[in-house]
Amino acid sequence: MSAPALPIRRGRNVTELNAPYPVSGPSPLRRSRRVARHALRLIDDPELAARIGRETQKNVADKFSRGPCQAGLRRAIESTRRKWRERQKTGRGASEIC
Repeated sequence: MSAPALPIRRGRNVTELNAPYPVSGPSPLRRSRRVARHALRLIDDPELAARIGRETQKNVADKFSRGPCQAGLRRAIESTRRKWRERQKTGRGASEIC
């Protein structure tokens, strides 16, 4: 199971680089060249690499820290409970919840 994708916004979580490459779009060779060009840019500019790293670390901490994760889980549980109670009132079975 993979982690959910985070929304990438130019100028926010990817400061200087372009957003990730779409599945459809440039050929794999073209994407590889682009990735290599950006990697070389980060090697040549350690300050940029450090800034992107800090911003990424902050973004992950904001999105996946204990508080937001617990709040999201709580919302999901409460939503499921509401659906379950509604299904019980209407006589529809558990298989119809989703």
